[in-house]
Amino acid sequence: MNQLLKRIQNIMLYEAADFQMENYATEINVFLDTILSVTYARSGNRRIISTSFSPEICMVLAVKQQVYPILFLNDSSNWPTSDMRATSLQTAMRLEHRFGLHGVAMSSESFVRSPRIVGLARGQGLYTASYGPLNDDGASVEIQTKAGVDLIIVNKVKLLRQFVDRAKH
Repeated sequence: MNQLLKRIQNIMLYEAADFQMENYATEINVFLDTILSVTYARSGNRRIISTSFSPEICMVLAVKQQVYPILFLNDSSNWPTSDMRATSLQTAMRLEHRFGLHGVAMSSESFVRSPRIVGLARGQGLYTASYGPLNDDGASVEIQTKAGVDLIIVNKVKLLRQFVDRAKH
């Protein structure tokens, strides 16, 4: 099956202040309508999963479309946030249930340090995904796989493919 993981980025107000950036953003409806228009026109038979660190992007996207799953990206373990919806796995899960999102994607460090939290999310019917540098390490991927992480986003695909092939034999 041909799949595409699509990350939608939009500057959040607290990030603009933290990084001393200009406080400018495209209106969210126009922004998402444009993305959805292109997605619908070009998706073909691919399975598409949308992700975003922005709770607003996830919420509005969930209202605008119900075709593709949406995962809320949460970086609470690595980066302080002033957005209460992104301060922990628990607050992220509340957001997901309230707006009909499909799961959470967190930094791999969280799942490697505490694999039991995968069961917490999955026990509530949510998909789990991870990203980050630990996903390029075979031992860390193995911990997450055994814990039940649904999607592991990697940079070094060939290296991890070799690890998986060796583990099968």
